[in-house]
Amino acid sequence: MYFIHLEKEDDSSPLSLEQWISIIKKDPEMIYSNIVSYVSPFGENITKSGGFYGIWRPKNEPNIEVVFTYHDGVISAIYDSKILRKLQEISEKIDGFVYGDNEEEY
Repeated sequence: MYFIHLEKEDDSSPLSLEQWISIIKKDPEMIYSNIVSYVSPFGENITKSGGFYGIWRPKNEPNIEVVFTYHDGVISAIYDSKILRKLQEISEKIDGFVYGDNEEEY
């Protein structure tokens, strides 16, 4: 799997958990959760708890549910062109930048 990540441009002021939760609450397509369940690419049912997750449910695509994870000021998700656009949308709100696992910027 290949992940994309979002961070604030200003290293001296990383994205706080409070800011992340605020972003989620202001977005009608997202919900905050500290537990997620999903099916892995290998068909396994997986449940994770104790994290800081933003669940994105695009309004025009009811069958899609995307999990964004937050850890130490970084938001991450599995790469997909729609997910990339969503992360870029969020990055504009926080003066951030989006990059991939190989550190290439989008």
